[in-house]
Amino acid sequence: MQSDLYTFSAPVFVRHLHVLGEILVIAEKHATEHNITPAALLSAQRIIDFPLGKDSVKLTSREYLTRFSLPNFYFHVTTAYDILRHNGVVLGKRAYLGAISAA
Repeated sequence: MQSDLYTFSAPVFVRHLHVLGEILVIAEKHATEHNITPAALLSAQRIIDFPLGKDSVKLTSREYLTRFSLPNFYFHVTTAYDILRHNGVVLGKRAYLGAISAA
């Protein structure tokens, strides 16, 4: 039996998008009540004090996303893919990429 990652992940992403929609409604209400403009949100910068062993590194939210979170996410996705392949699950590049169609 061949399965693809899309079949297993799509329902999870749909649930997450529904929850995200609810969160965005709450956030929009909060922003309206506190007179927070979209421009203020887009220009906001947060410094994250990221623990690194006994030390810590200060990262902007953009640096945290691009230098830690995304690489960490893709590392774990790739590792899970490799473990599944190693254990005989039939997966190929198309399973990793999901459904692709011509628009």
